[in-house]
Amino acid sequence: MLRLPSDLADGATVVAAVSGGADSVALLGMLAGCGRYRVVCWHLDHQLRAASSDDAAFVAELAAKLSVPFVGEAADVRAAMRGDGLEEAARRVRYALLTAACQRLGASAACTAHHRDDQAETALLQILRGCGPEGPGGIAAERALAPGVRLLRPLLHAGRTDLVAWCRSNDFAWREDASNADPAFSRNRLRHHVLPEWERRCPGIGEALAGMAEQGGRTRQAAMTRAAGIIGTGSAPVAALQTLDAEARAAAWRGLCAQFGIPADRGRLRRLDDLLHGAPGRRLRLGPWLLLRRARLLTWAVEPGRK
Repeated sequence: MLRLPSDLADGATVVAAVSGGADSVALLGMLAGCGRYRVVCWHLDHQLRAASSDDAAFVAELAAKLSVPFVGEAADVRAAMRGDGLEEAARRVRYALLTAACQRLGASAACTAHHRDDQAETALLQILRGCGPEGPGGIAAERALAPGVRLLRPLLHAGRTDLVAWCRSNDFAWREDASNADPAFSRNRLRHHVLPEWERRCPGIGEALAGMAEQGGRTRQAAMTRAAGIIGTGSAPVAALQTLDAEARAAAWRGLCAQFGIPADRGRLRRLDDLLHGAPGRRLRLGPWLLLRRARLLTWAVEPGRK
């Protein structure tokens, strides 16, 4: 069931990010069972639940059962929030610590257990939030995590039911995170309420959304190539931006928002387009950043006294 790149060398150190849920337990079991790599089990305790230390103990025991080295870490995710919400803070902390762990261990790759259902949820979230003309980008099967370290999602083609079935047929237990059922989180509402209802009314919609995300990802990558090199560290040429097609321009704006550390939602993309095509002298504030439309350049800087 694993789909790993053919150029991942035999004997390479591969870090598996394991939460203890069925999907990541299946990931670790498959990686350990294939016998091609030096697999390290990595677990992060987000310290968001009273029982989170029990999850860490469960994953450590699983790693021992599989004769796989275990690396456990903990982080106070709530303390790391910077106005970006709990889910985004957890993601940011998780990938930062995973990157550091891979670099310490000399790993060639890290694997996460994202699957097709995650892909469908991500596509729907992006559509609802406003994904721009290129469509939802979804979750990439591979991207760079750090220089010399690849982030792989070898189960992205499989559904959660497939992974649960694999765990059951191979006698692997797993733990259910109660927070995954909390409807306060947007993704949980989609997972437990919206998508199941849509699937009943329109069978196959989850797979269709996942396919849309994969196609959107390819479209975004091509758009990023066309927009490459236009956005600088403090300015961009107006003429070059105006000659880009809508998809490439959206890719440029996404790169700019990433530079600013703010989400690139539909409203911000539209406001940036309006600024670009407006008269010289117009201004736009995005968070602490002030953008100015000059005659030949679009410039930006943090406003004095804001950060």
